[in-house]
Amino acid sequence: MSLFSTVARRTGEDLITEVIGYLLNNEDVGEPFRTSFLSLVVPDLLPDVKVDTQFAITGESRPDIRLMGGKGITVIEAKFGAGFQDLQLLRYAEHLKGLTRSANSGVIEEASYQLILLAPAHRKKELLDKADIDSVSENGSKFKDYCAESSIRLKYVTWEDVTLKCFPERHQIQDELRDYIMDH
Repeated sequence: MSLFSTVARRTGEDLITEVIGYLLNNEDVGEPFRTSFLSLVVPDLLPDVKVDTQFAITGESRPDIRLMGGKGITVIEAKFGAGFQDLQLLRYAEHLKGLTRSANSGVIEEASYQLILLAPAHRKKELLDKADIDSVSENGSKFKDYCAESSIRLKYVTWEDVTLKCFPERHQIQDELRDYIMDH
């Protein structure tokens, strides 16, 4: 599959999600991006990782990226300028919590579950505060506490780290990707 067929008619967050998914799924095209990205977000899942993008979990819930490998599953929600849908991160955490219940039933042994919020550094407080508001209104605890109680690791990764660590040398694509990310 070509990059252009993968990203056809995509814009904003959907476009960058599909580009990242393409690079992660195509080792011959995406190295060293693949190794750098996976080392940044899920070092414990290396080297064999299956990547899905914009997969449906319930109703209209579509996390941007799912990484599965070894004994771990990671869900990544990428944000640029858009905010969360109502209870968005909480729905994703509920999905992972359901998987932890399955793991405890013997379906997957000793699995690790992680939810990553991938967004610009300057949006961290705003996005995590929104996740807390949703979580408190639904279950009475802050979002990070809910994740911890559900055996889900919550991690915030910045787009700035992705562009710097995944493109260590100055490349035109790094500049274009950074510009696109920061403009959206």
